Amino acid sequence: MPTSTRRFPRANIDPIHSAELALQVFRAQMSDPLAYETLVMFLDTRLRGSTLVTVAHTAEPNDVIDVAQSIATAVSGIVDVSGIVLASVRPDGALRTGDDDRWLEAADLVEDQGVLLVDWFILGKDTTHCPRELLGMPSRWRCGT
Repeated sequence: MPTSTRRFPRANIDPIHSAELALQVFRAQMSDPLAYETLVMFLDTRLRGSTLVTVAHTAEPNDVIDVAQSIATAVSGIVDVSGIVLASVRPDGALRTGDDDRWLEAADLVEDQGVLLVDWFILGKDTTHCPRELLGMPSRWRCGT
């Protein structure tokens, strides 16, 4: 049986330098069965993941903005946190009207706290959306993905 040579990123050791790696972590973090939740990953200046947070019962589309603002306020000024990555788990995996505006608002609120919102994903069972990409905005990942 073939085995994967891909290693899961280790906290505080391996950089999360791409959307692909962040999604690998988030897919492992998601509840099973799928539930409405918002997942948060803290990144340091070298893009190493340090902490994962799961906020349950975030079914309303604007809940991601509240989570982004609360998390950014909580980590503001903490030297070991320079960025966050968010994922909204929606069991149906669908985009909602206004997700592009939610990305812009969340990014601004996080930046106001001196932290970078590296990316926000919307995840379903077999779907992944990235509102930043839908807006045609460039990647915020160092490797450009």
